Amino acid sequence: MGKLLNNFKRTFSQEKIAHPGIYQYLSPGEDPRNYRLHLRVEADGNGILIINASTILHLNQTATEYAYYLIQNETPEKVSKEISRRYKVDPSTAERDYLDLADSIQEMINTPD
Repeated sequence: MGKLLNNFKRTFSQEKIAHPGIYQYLSPGEDPRNYRLHLRVEADGNGILIINASTILHLNQTATEYAYYLIQNETPEKVSKEISRRYKVDPSTAERDYLDLADSIQEMINTPD
């Protein structure tokens, strides 16, 4: 019974990857796009991602975690391992979701307003 209860607590716990606050990413100097990402993580785990101070995305907790990993420049392998552990999803699904979000953000960076 203890193992079942521990699995339940871990699955539904309020464990946070990113603590509430603001995180930012500045593109490397050699990148001609010269873009910025700002992620605001709320106390409930949801977040807001601001791309180049002009595009705002409201994110649920999972998308906020993906965006946090993106800003931290984490590898897709590490992200998929952590997300699959936390949410009990297949690692390949977690990696695909992470890469899809990264691609969508890159598309917004590359597309003029």
